[in-house]
Amino acid sequence: MEFLFNPDKYFGEIKDKISYKVPLLIVTISGVLGSVNGYVVAKPMAKAVADMMVEYGTTEEQAQMIATFTQVSTILAPFIMAFILWFVMAIILHAVSALFNGKGEFSKTLKLSAFGYIPNIVFFPLNLYLSFETVKLLNAYGFAALNNFELKSTSISLGIVVMLWQFIYWVFIVKNARELEIRKAVITALVLLILLLIPSIYSLVSTLHF
Repeated sequence: MEFLFNPDKYFGEIKDKISYKVPLLIVTISGVLGSVNGYVVAKPMAKAVADMMVEYGTTEEQAQMIATFTQVSTILAPFIMAFILWFVMAIILHAVSALFNGKGEFSKTLKLSAFGYIPNIVFFPLNLYLSFETVKLLNAYGFAALNNFELKSTSISLGIVVMLWQFIYWVFIVKNARELEIRKAVITALVLLILLLIPSIYSLVSTLHF
């Protein structure tokens, strides 16, 4: 449990000997849990989309095709995106740290970056609860339920909390993977945090003005 309570020491000890086995396992678990959330909302989401498309004049057949695509993508997208974002976050951390003369191979940054998914895994029960609440609203109000203020603001706020926890990991990940002093590691991790926070903050502000 040292990676939870003393990540700096933990990453420092494993950075030169860790294989891809544990990082892949962490990202896979996070992706699977994301797909579980997607599975919970997939069917009612697909129905809500189909009903909305019919209201806009789409034929039943076309609406059903769109609904099927929506259902499948809602389940698969979180799993696929977990791996894509893993690489994107590692690339950003590695690239920004290069401006501070960071040392170390990209593979090391990539492996340690997987630990940034631990907060997602820890917060899974809360995300699952929000998924079930989303289903209730979708069944009651259809696609318009996605604009529910309480649900949307709670989901976005939870996502921000997760990212703030991830930020702590990113600091020690890049510090150890790229051999940076703490100040430079904080700046590097802060760049990634800001990039990821921008859409969340924009969505939250939009919700407040809805």
